[in-house]
Amino acid sequence: MRNLVDRRTFLSSSAVLLIGSAAAGQIKIPGVDVFRPANTDNNGGDGSLADKAKSFQRSTASGTKNLVTALSEVAFATGQKEEGVRLKAQADSLRWESISQDQFVSKNQMIVDSSIRPEVLAGLSTNLSVQAQEELKQSFIHFKIGAFNDKDAATIAQKLATAMPSPADLANGMVASATAVAKTATGALPRQIATSVSWMNALGQYFKVHGIKMPTAADAQQVAAAQGMPPDKLAEFPKS
Repeated sequence: MRNLVDRRTFLSSSAVLLIGSAAAGQIKIPGVDVFRPANTDNNGGDGSLADKAKSFQRSTASGTKNLVTALSEVAFATGQKEEGVRLKAQADSLRWESISQDQFVSKNQMIVDSSIRPEVLAGLSTNLSVQAQEELKQSFIHFKIGAFNDKDAATIAQKLATAMPSPADLANGMVASATAVAKTATGALPRQIATSVSWMNALGQYFKVHGIKMPTAADAQQVAAAQGMPPDKLAEFPKS
């Protein structure tokens, strides 16, 4: 009799767990949809927490580096040489593979609160030098790559923020660092993405009005590949 009761208790508990898992199968988060498959680990599926941390660090670092680089190119193209040199030095100080929390906070502020705004394009000469035109084209490419990386990082940041790390994960320095950055990036990355979109729209309009050939998606993808973007991310890169 006792065994029968224990079995019924076990089955009831299992049913509750299964219902709870099904209810959590799809989670809606403002701005980012995170799908959690039925066969998921404690970290939201799609690989180990260490894999997510590595991918997040790469996307966040690359996105941030590309955006600071893009701003430096706009500065040079618009005759703000001193600011261009300063921003380029800041971009050069960043790695492609990882970024610390302090670096992200400082560079995020540099990007979203920059004194260089898209409105600066309205005051440009209609007869830009070939070099200035090329700098604006390169900035468009870097904004495009930066936005792509930031969107990827924003998705992973949501997963890291809700992950359940194991003792081994907690002992992994990369996981700990990525999680710390993710907590800040969750709220900060949307503004970086919005900044990129504003610049791409403004540059696209400037190119159209002044008859300047806009860089293609293939041009941007080629630069992204040269930067070391992983093949799986390259395959997802926008085709237009």
